[in-house]
Amino acid sequence: MSPSAAETITRADGAPQSINTIYQDPRGSLFVTALNGRLFQVASQALVPVLLPASLRALPIRNVFRDSSGTLWMGTDGQGVVRFSERGTERYTMRQGLVNDFVRAFCEDREGDLWIGTDGGLSRFSAGRFQNFNIESGLVYGSIRLLLADRTGNLWIGTDGGLSQFRAGGFVTDPLLERLRGQKIWALHEDSAGGLWIGTHGAGLFWLKAGKLAQFTIEQGLPSNKIHFIAEDAHAQLWMSGLRLDNPPDSSRWYPGGGIYRNVWLVKTAPVHVGHWGTYVATSEVARDKARVEIKVRGQSNIYRCQPDRQDASLRTRR
Repeated sequence: MSPSAAETITRADGAPQSINTIYQDPRGSLFVTALNGRLFQVASQALVPVLLPASLRALPIRNVFRDSSGTLWMGTDGQGVVRFSERGTERYTMRQGLVNDFVRAFCEDREGDLWIGTDGGLSRFSAGRFQNFNIESGLVYGSIRLLLADRTGNLWIGTDGGLSQFRAGGFVTDPLLERLRGQKIWALHEDSAGGLWIGTHGAGLFWLKAGKLAQFTIEQGLPSNKIHFIAEDAHAQLWMSGLRLDNPPDSSRWYPGGGIYRNVWLVKTAPVHVGHWGTYVATSEVARDKARVEIKVRGQSNIYRCQPDRQDASLRTRR
């Protein structure tokens, strides 16, 4: 049996680390952000913590990006953007003009402007100032997952509600993109021939080129309709990562083989009990000096399983 081509990279102490994003910059450096907000760099086949200034160490880093000038940008989860260079660090939040402080994606266009995709819109950083775009500006949906600047000058914005195209200072209206409205766009890739590949979370794979849009799903041979990443090798072959959840009959696990498992609890109850998720609390009226609180409780009984006759039960409450 030949050795595996895959290699596992962990922290130097061997402790497991949950990964959020992976990014390779133009210099070849590989950065990894963890789900706990820490930033690592791959060095000597290990995840090595990046030493940040003391003022930045508590920030939850979500993703990183290095622009053409060598400046490293770090997006955070609710704390805006950090610009890190040899000249020092600068932090930008909504107070400085950023459209939203939850940052998901970066991209640099041919003019050297930096685009920032967030959970609440799109920002362009140019000459030290922000210009913001949202649904009112023509963006298909506010929550952005990824950005791609293609070779012809288009900026593609993948959102949780469709795909937008930005060109020459404004959003482009394209009837073909209406087919993607409402879809979660989780992957974008421009191939060596200039075609745009679009991965969705549930609708499969799309290919856009020369005014035509083709769709590929499990019916055309895809192993899954959830495409989360697309890459192209030196032979112009596409590689995709996705997610397939399969739960065969009589299985003792949730989603076996899919890499995702659900915790299962066995709850022991009395024969007559309040059902799981059986308590509902609502405030139908709220005023400055009083409020009306409505509580509904759904009871359940297991007595019928051993005693088929009807059983009565009462529920008493105490103030």
